[in-house]
Amino acid sequence: MAQITVNEVLETFKGLSLPEKEFAVELLEKQIVAEKRKALVSRVKEARKNYKSGNVKKGTVKDLLKDLNSD
Repeated sequence: MAQITVNEVLETFKGLSLPEKEFAVELLEKQIVAEKRKALVSRVKEARKNYKSGNVKKGTVKDLLKDLNSD
């Protein structure tokens, strides 16, 4: 797949009609949401794996700050 620069995308976008621009924006927003959702699912899976394997710490905020400052 050929590489395209952001400037090229923006220049092409300028030439679109208003309905086409609205459609493009809507499509991009949906793609961003989907990518964020995918990243969140991955992070949740990692957190569950860490929890099941006992690689988590429990405590108060005070405990957390003490632990962070001890590094």
